[in-house]
Amino acid sequence: MFPKVEMFAQPDKAESLTVAVKQWIHNWMDGSNCGFEDQYEFSKDMLLHVLKHNQDFLTILGVDQCQQIWHWINTKFLPLKIFTAFYPKGLLRCFEDFMNNVVRA
Repeated sequence: MFPKVEMFAQPDKAESLTVAVKQWIHNWMDGSNCGFEDQYEFSKDMLLHVLKHNQDFLTILGVDQCQQIWHWINTKFLPLKIFTAFYPKGLLRCFEDFMNNVVRA
């Protein structure tokens, strides 16, 4: 489960950072910034780097909470990335178009 605001080291400042992380992940899903696998991988690596090394994140959220966020991403999002991330959906597009169209006799 994504950590609740009350769990962070400085809860009064944490909301803006958690919103930023959620928007970052949402960009993986909508394809506006991560339409290709290399963009997705770069963005994912950058988020991991931020959660491990950015002093603002570590101070405001707390080291344990940053690790918990990354654990949440690894266990909830990444195993399902073929369905949630934008770039692999191109592989599923033909199937979705075929299955979502009305069959005409």
